[in-house]
Amino acid sequence: MMIREPVVAGRFYPMDRQSCLREIAEMKTPADASDLPDRPVAGVVPHAGWTFSGETALAVLSAIRDRRTPKT
Repeated sequence: MMIREPVVAGRFYPMDRQSCLREIAEMKTPADASDLPDRPVAGVVPHAGWTFSGETALAVLSAIRDRRTPKT
């Protein structure tokens, strides 16, 4: 299996694991997912750097995760 090296670490997300985990914890805010279906099949997630869209991306992924187990 090919392991891809992090080519933008330090620019779009932190360089080290602990900093990544800390930023993710800081981005976690309860999102209002009351209008989502019980079993969503997809979500549109922004992929700009964490600084720009991390909170939104985490909210989308968390809402989907809370409603179903992904196959991928």
